[in-house]
Amino acid sequence: DRLAGNSSASATYFRWFNIVFWSQVGMFGISLVLVLLFAVLAYRVDTVPRHQRPTWILLVTFANFLAIPVFWYLYIWRDRATATVSG
Repeated sequence: DRLAGNSSASATYFRWFNIVFWSQVGMFGISLVLVLLFAVLAYRVDTVPRHQRPTWILLVTFANFLAIPVFWYLYIWRDRATATVSG
């Protein structure tokens, strides 16, 4: 084993492994919270047509990388922009 003979390299490897591992765990947690938040928003926001809500929930759950920005633009950002202009 290459790392067994060199304790300095072994310690450095495991330190970096620990940093990368916990960074990934944190990113997974943030992603999970965002997916849950947008799934709840897709269900509760009044601007989403009732017949499209199940589709948006599935898209946010399974294709979240693309669906979340589109959903945010169509139903959250645009709704606030029109409310600000008209109100």
